[in-house]
Amino acid sequence: MQEIVTPAEAPAAVEAEERHPGPPLWTHVLVGDAQDGPWLQVEPGALVRVVGGRAFSLVSLRLVDAVDLDAGEFRAGARRLYESLRRLLAKRTNTPHPVRIWNFIPGILEPLGELPHRYMEFNAGRFEAYERWFETRSNFALQLPTATGTGQAGRHLDVHCLCARHPGTPVENPRQISAYRYSPRYGPLPPCFARATRLYNGHGVDWLLVGGTASVTGEDSAHLGDLDGQLEETALNLGALVRAASRAGDDALERFEHLRVYHPRAEDSCYLSRTLAARFPSVERLELVQSDLCRPELLLEIEGVARLS
Repeated sequence: MQEIVTPAEAPAAVEAEERHPGPPLWTHVLVGDAQDGPWLQVEPGALVRVVGGRAFSLVSLRLVDAVDLDAGEFRAGARRLYESLRRLLAKRTNTPHPVRIWNFIPGILEPLGELPHRYMEFNAGRFEAYERWFETRSNFALQLPTATGTGQAGRHLDVHCLCARHPGTPVENPRQISAYRYSPRYGPLPPCFARATRLYNGHGVDWLLVGGTASVTGEDSAHLGDLDGQLEETALNLGALVRAASRAGDDALERFEHLRVYHPRAEDSCYLSRTLAARFPSVERLELVQSDLCRPELLLEIEGVARLS
């Protein structure tokens, strides 16, 4: 279930979640509201939908019936989606730069092949595609967009990419190991994304687009089974990202204008909406989405947009 909350009305739910949640509502301001247009086949078993804007566009890809694929097929399918994304962006002369990606993975924590979670096979396919896209792993630190990867209901794998006229700048968290440098504990090839992307919007404003952020220090999950502890650790990571991208001090969390929170337990929804609305009073809109996360021990994951200038 999804809630969309403002500080004044928390924690009242005002809108039901779609079966496929899609990018957060702030993207509609950039690319328009027509994000439910027709899907077109880009290759057998893969669909694409493009919503265009002058400065930003949204490219969405879907691997149909992904839950029916075996491990090798799923990994190859994820790789092909990202390779298709690269080809599509090469044709978008106005908005060729990927700056923010959302990955919604069906059965994200289900075992697949020899791996304990389907997410690990997705990571392997994405990593292989990025190696070709950015030519060498050494370029990851300079070019990777930030991303979120969570579960979703249904059968399909969805990838949504916000594209911009100008490239963003990757930002890493000094409290964490870069995801693309994780150890083999998290799969044969690691997750591959920047923690955040700094982006100049072309109208005098610097934004920090923050990817899915959780209670992780180094590469280890922290505060297992403790919702309040995980919320506090996640807030520390969010603040660290804002400070890494700007000269923010104690006001780092006050820079956030939009937040989306993913959480696996329905019973946490009311508490999270109240607590976060109070913790982030400057946030214009707070979205809550119930979904499985990339690690079974995590109880919440937060993404958002912070204004740096």
